[in-house]
Order: sequence, then structure tokens, then C-alpha cells
Amino acid sequence: MELIVFIWFVVACFLYWRVVEARNRRNERLLKEFVAHIVPCKVEKRGSEFYVYNGLNSQFLAQCKTGKELEDIMPLDKMYMSWNCEKTVFDVIDDWENDCTPLRST
Repeated sequence: MELIVFIWFVVACFLYWRVVEARNRRNERLLKEFVAHIVPCKVEKRGSEFYVYNGLNSQFLAQCKTGKELEDIMPLDKMYMSWNCEKTVFDVIDDWENDCTPLRST
């Protein structure tokens, strides 16, 4: 009788381990897909024009005058984030346009 309970316990543990392993593989795959959609960008301002570059390989992405214009230009299948990933590139350009400086607590 104890042997049957022990075998049942081992089988239950094995099945639980397989379920957890499958869930971890699924979560890892979903995380990789999510991260693949994030594009860290660097923004440069020259005169009244903004130039947006891919931060990883310095590839030119777009040139615009406003954040709204950039939203119209860029395909929205990716998330274009600032290099430090605090804001979207569109927000960075809008802040730069409005001459906003972020508040910092000391």
C-alpha cells in the first residue's frame, strides 16, 4: 500500500514539474516576442529638425519636426522607446519641442 502511495506521489510530482516547465517555456517565448518589439532609439536635434536613430546599430529611422509627425511616419508595429526606456520617442520629441525638463527629486 505504501508503495502505491509513493508511486502516485512520484507521478504527481513529475506531472506538476512538466506543467511548470511548459509554463516557463511559454513565458520565456512570450517575453522574447515582447522584447523583440522594443526598439531603443536615440534622438538628435539639429536646428528645428529631429533625427531618430536605432540605438543598437545607429541605423537612421526617421526625420521630423514634431512628435505627431513622427507618429505618422513610423510604422506602429514596434515600440520606439528612448534609449533609457523611460518614455516613447514621441514623448521625448514633444518634451524637447516644448522645452520641458523632467523634475527630479533630491
